[in-house]
Amino acid sequence: MKSYLKFLSRNKLYTAIEAVGLAVSLAFVIIIGSYVIQQFEVKYENPNWKDVYTFAMVEDGYPDQLGLTYTFTDAIKAAAPEVEMAGVLSPVDYLVLPEEGMLQSKIVTADRNFFELFPNLKFVAGGPEVLSDSGNMIVSEEFAHLSGLKVGDIWKLGDHSFTVAAIMKDWKSTLFEYADIVLSIDGPINAFSDPNDQFGSVYTFVKLAPGADRNALEEKAEAVCKNLYGSFYGTSFLQRIRVYRVDELIFGEVHSGKYVSGNIAHSDKRTLDLLLAAVLLLLVSAVFNYINLNMALSAKRAREMAARRLIGASQASIFGRRILESLLFTLLCFGVSVLLAVWWTPMVNRLLNDPDIAIRIQFTPKYLAIFTALVLVVGLLSGLLPALFSSRWKPIDVVRGNFRAQSKMTFSKVFIVLQSALSVFLIAMALVMEAQYRKSLNRPVHADIEGKYLLKSASFGLESLKSSLEALPFVRSTGLAVHVPGLQAGGQYSQTVDGKDILYRVYHMDKAAFDMLGFEVLADYNAPVN
Repeated sequence: MKSYLKFLSRNKLYTAIEAVGLAVSLAFVIIIGSYVIQQFEVKYENPNWKDVYTFAMVEDGYPDQLGLTYTFTDAIKAAAPEVEMAGVLSPVDYLVLPEEGMLQSKIVTADRNFFELFPNLKFVAGGPEVLSDSGNMIVSEEFAHLSGLKVGDIWKLGDHSFTVAAIMKDWKSTLFEYADIVLSIDGPINAFSDPNDQFGSVYTFVKLAPGADRNALEEKAEAVCKNLYGSFYGTSFLQRIRVYRVDELIFGEVHSGKYVSGNIAHSDKRTLDLLLAAVLLLLVSAVFNYINLNMALSAKRAREMAARRLIGASQASIFGRRILESLLFTLLCFGVSVLLAVWWTPMVNRLLNDPDIAIRIQFTPKYLAIFTALVLVVGLLSGLLPALFSSRWKPIDVVRGNFRAQSKMTFSKVFIVLQSALSVFLIAMALVMEAQYRKSLNRPVHADIEGKYLLKSASFGLESLKSSLEALPFVRSTGLAVHVPGLQAGGQYSQTVDGKDILYRVYHMDKAAFDMLGFEVLADYNAPVN
């Protein structure tokens, strides 16, 4: 190894090019590889994933909408004997607490069965049984730390007081988006005013008995919907019902109310595949670069290898030495790449627009095994061709100078062409992706959103929040809106004169928000904005 290290020290430019190229590419392999692995970990995180199902509303031409109404849960359990257990999760809203220094919280409601269906959701103190009392609340570990809450404390939400009865592990990198507070779905705060309305406000999860048929469950769910919703079933957004197994949600074409708290996490499989392909091509390019430079500089080590052969070194030992050198170099580069990956991960998460399942660099036994395999594979691939080439050198060829005139230049030309083609492809792909992202970011919203900020909060306690915001010296004005252009809109169905259903978007807001967004009234039809 001393001769190899001396060779690297004498060829500093070569060493720098190799080390930087390989370390940077490995760093991105670690980041994107971790991202891919963590997506699939969420897919199968629930030990009951083979038996737990949920329901979505189907409308042709649109993504399926997860969830139904509160009454559906008891109805499907009564209609389907194969359902061993049914649990619910219902996103409520964000709540901003001005008296706590503008502490923002995300609230969901659930029942104890929900946590039993998803045993991967752990508790620090207490357990899901506390939801049997509608006056209790569960808080996340992070929210308890920020608010200073502990078990037994009383916490006021709007006009209602709740007892902190349990503290749960944070919902991070799970199927469910992060929530600060979990209340009983049978309590005074929930997402529905009518238990048989507000479609999509309640996610129903059921656990089927072993051997149960999901198609039969779907048929029974359809019968339940016809009974509960009458003639409305089969129209507009409830044209039919579809059953999803929980492992199908993360990559499924199912919508769960992206801008409402307590959603199901979602990942775009196509984006994942594109990122994976890009990073693998980057790694291949770095490996080609390593091989090409090794081959180009092989003459500098030819005499060393010839001397080793003359003093009795076998062809196999020369081969093994070059492989070992490649593994050592890869290991050193990998150490640097881990540091780069840890440093760059927050930036990549922001680049991916803070994905539902954030990338985390982990060092668990499983990940350490994967990292070891990565070093071995890259090291072997990088060193294989130079090792084969070096082990075939004959001392007499080196002495005569025949080696220089033979295969070296041919190999270099081949790898230069391959590497150049890969580089052109990667640059072209980067330019296309950049253009597409810029087009998405700059799409028109037909409203004045420059300098406007959105703060999500529940519908109760808004006056207190509004007063607190207006008291801030840098706030010029505030407005209230349920929906915001370019981000979220309510949907309403109507019929054309020829009887066709149409969906139109509705923005609910007060006059202050209307004026802030720069809207103009073209015609008021005797219904002025006020």
